[in-house]
Amino acid sequence: RSRRVGRGRHASVMMLAARGVGARLERRLFARVHNPLIRRISPVVSVAPRRWLSSSLGDDDKEGTDKDAAAAAARAAGGHSEVQDEIGSAVVKYQEPEEIDTVLGFIALPTQSRPLFPGIAYPVHITNPALVEAVVKAADTNPFVGVFFAHGTESDGNSARMPAPEESDLLTSVDGIHKVGTLASIARVVPFGPGQGVHALLYGKRRVEVEHVVEESPVLRVKVKLLKDVLGDEHQTEAASAGGQGGSSDAARGEDGGGEDAGKPSAQPPPLKRSRQRRSSRRPPETESSNHLKAYTLEIVSTIKEIVKLNPLFKEQMQIFLDRVDMNNPSTLADMGAAVTTGDGEALQRVLETLHVPTRLQITLDLLKKELELSRVQSKISKQAEEKLTEDQRKYILRQQLRQIKKELGMEKDDKEMLIHKFDERLQGKQVPEEARRVIEEEKLKLQSLENTSPEFNTTRNYLDWLTVMPWGIHKEENLELGRAEKVLDEDHYGMEDIKERIMEFIAVGNLCGSTQGKILCFVGPPGVGKTSIGKSIAKALNREFYRFSVGGLHDVAEIKGHRRTYVGAMPGKLIQCLKATSTANPVVLIDEIDKLGRGFTGDPASALLEVLDPSQNAAFIDHYLDVPVDLSKMLFLCTANMTDTIPGPLLDRMEVVRLSGYVTGEKMEILRRYLYPAAMKGMGLKPEHMELKDEAALQLIRWYCREAGVRNLQKHIERICRKVALRVVRGGEGGGAPPVVVDESNLHEFVGKPQWTSDRIYGVATPPGVVMGLAWTSMGGTVLYVETVETGPRPGVDGEGAGGKGGRARGGGSLTTTGKMGEVMVESSRIAHTLAKRLLRRLDPGNDVLDTAQLHMHVPEGATPKDGPSAGCTMVTSLLSLAMDKAVRPDLAMTGEVSLTGIVLPIGGVKEKTVAAQRAGIKHMILPEANRRDFLELPEQLREGITVHYAATYDDIFKVAFSYDEDAGAQQGEGASRSSEAALN
Repeated sequence: RSRRVGRGRHASVMMLAARGVGARLERRLFARVHNPLIRRISPVVSVAPRRWLSSSLGDDDKEGTDKDAAAAAARAAGGHSEVQDEIGSAVVKYQEPEEIDTVLGFIALPTQSRPLFPGIAYPVHITNPALVEAVVKAADTNPFVGVFFAHGTESDGNSARMPAPEESDLLTSVDGIHKVGTLASIARVVPFGPGQGVHALLYGKRRVEVEHVVEESPVLRVKVKLLKDVLGDEHQTEAASAGGQGGSSDAARGEDGGGEDAGKPSAQPPPLKRSRQRRSSRRPPETESSNHLKAYTLEIVSTIKEIVKLNPLFKEQMQIFLDRVDMNNPSTLADMGAAVTTGDGEALQRVLETLHVPTRLQITLDLLKKELELSRVQSKISKQAEEKLTEDQRKYILRQQLRQIKKELGMEKDDKEMLIHKFDERLQGKQVPEEARRVIEEEKLKLQSLENTSPEFNTTRNYLDWLTVMPWGIHKEENLELGRAEKVLDEDHYGMEDIKERIMEFIAVGNLCGSTQGKILCFVGPPGVGKTSIGKSIAKALNREFYRFSVGGLHDVAEIKGHRRTYVGAMPGKLIQCLKATSTANPVVLIDEIDKLGRGFTGDPASALLEVLDPSQNAAFIDHYLDVPVDLSKMLFLCTANMTDTIPGPLLDRMEVVRLSGYVTGEKMEILRRYLYPAAMKGMGLKPEHMELKDEAALQLIRWYCREAGVRNLQKHIERICRKVALRVVRGGEGGGAPPVVVDESNLHEFVGKPQWTSDRIYGVATPPGVVMGLAWTSMGGTVLYVETVETGPRPGVDGEGAGGKGGRARGGGSLTTTGKMGEVMVESSRIAHTLAKRLLRRLDPGNDVLDTAQLHMHVPEGATPKDGPSAGCTMVTSLLSLAMDKAVRPDLAMTGEVSLTGIVLPIGGVKEKTVAAQRAGIKHMILPEANRRDFLELPEQLREGITVHYAATYDDIFKVAFSYDEDAGAQQGEGASRSSEAALN
């Protein structure tokens, strides 16, 4: 290329010499621009030839120029061009306007993601009809448009490619675009068909700034002015005059100072002066500013080369840039470096708006450094992935080679053979049923025909794994010695003599029959009485494996009978899992919380348990997963429940119920001393010399803190005491040693807080008229239950004739209100009691009309506790009669029993629990139905001790015991109780 040696008017002399080289470079550029792969990757770097055009060209020169262009077009049409097939009938315009100041206005086009830089090719798809018409017309007349970056748009930051065309390509004002943009030439216009718009290829030429709007319709045209680059404090040049960006006569004149003659056309160039030629050939002296420019230039080039090494995606475009762009021009280098980065649009717009070249180089260098770091991270991730893939492939190949070598040497078999060999080894020594063996053989043949990568291969393998791991015919030898069983039960549990006796009977029958299967025991009792632990003791006594699973809240039948193998993640039911876990066919299986079975849309688990717990059916139990008969008859099933009311009748019919009542105070003391206290000390790391628990404190703890039927709450309190003692021991040890901690009655509250109960009774020894003590059964054991009845309003007709007939008696006028969260059964019992009490009162005292006329209120404390049951009828009748006769019942008397409408006392349940509650409350006299005489006599002697029991067949028997006591003592006690009750009410 020729170097300019004169002013702008002399540049035209050199244009013709460079025309041939420029045309060839431009044809190569178009071939790269329209390559689909390159166009998708990044903006195209334009290496346009330098052309020095001037309005001073003579007619001959212009004619020669037109001839050359026509000849080039002819050669392209004739097929001599390298890119003739791609360009087609493209309209290519390179000439810049002769005088940009004289152009009325340029079409304004927006860019949505990135600004256009000088020297960059920009393909755009235009769809707006008005804009299409204007661009096509401009391509033939004035092939230049202004390209401006729109406000508020963001780049995706992932690639440097230009945005997809949008419908909003027609601008109506300059408010939505940046004022600084690029003047671009229309290099090519390709129509897509009617209504589909055109595809235009634009080349950035100069930096321009919008001066004002020329017109807004039909398309926006703006008046622009050229912006000059500021190289330093003294030297200035135009952006478009840089080498490689397509200079013009206008730019040359502006760069060289441009006097008055610069803008005027001239027919002949002025003569060249030797002195000026010599000065222009000299290298300008290096300054600090030029050194900075060189340093930035070298750093940018070095950074770009590193990016090329790391990122092959932009390698071809960057190599073109490094080979053909003038590296000595810092302005061009800054623009090109920014254009190839993936920076966001606003950052690139700052580069475009920066006229000070050193600042622009600095901003470009920052963008390139970010791009380099991004390329390093990308290269690192790619390298790690390739290394991992390569290492996995290497291991796989070596593993296959090693397997083949071992197979040739007979040292190893393939996976299928190993699996089948493992399954065969499992079956050795097992008595597999014929049906199960046939299924196993079929599945083994199926496994051999399947590929290892097949999904059915894993399903078949898991199925065979479960079939072969089952303990077919493997039974653990039982120990049916009564002495050993009795010793084990006594070691693990205190008291519970009736339960132990029943278990010993069970083992004795098994000793005679040779096996203990056949019966399903169900332990029913309140929480904490040892239902689960007694099951463990039975398994230990019989020398069997123990397996427990809870069915509380269970609502899916698949948990019992397994899932179908067609489901993903299918598994057998709990019983098959039990056989696998215990590896024996005769374990002791404890089904916990059987009274809390759920029921959902997936089926009824209680119905599924009917087959499991039926001795005549569980010998051929079929699990949905295994789908072969499994013998469960050798299992010993034990169940636990808090109550039998919620157990379905057919399921309860298959079980033998063994009831466990609560512990009395003496039994709790022994349990505390033998089991709870030593276990708590061992668990907290205490030794006998660290603490001592007095019997008085233990008794207080049982009586006033832990009244529950079980001992679980007692265990929690003992552990709490031991934790606090451990804290004191450790603190004392840090201070130089501490004496043993003695827990007695005086300091018990320091360890467990205030007592939960302060008295066994609400009332004292004697109760006022209308208040009677009853006995109730709860899931937590027995308890004392008071029934209170009072008169709430004045009786009608007491001062004169009654509202209901003779003698002031208003028959049927009395009312009864009940409170205390009574259930439906107790409400009905209160109505029956009211009716029966009226009949009895008329017979016993005809002149007493309290129950017929008074408004009565019956309450059962505590009001927040729900109560229900059929055993409060006798207590309610006695309470009504006591109020009506104004006579208190016998002191230290408690009763239980249901009464009919005719006065017959009906039997009740929970005799043992109620007896325990009476003994705990210090009751001396207790009334039970005659039908429950046998239940009371079966109780242990220690429970019956100190209680006088009165049996009643009709209510007359209860009336005699409750009211026919020592008249003098009863009157005094009743009078005192009445006064205390009235005082309390007042």
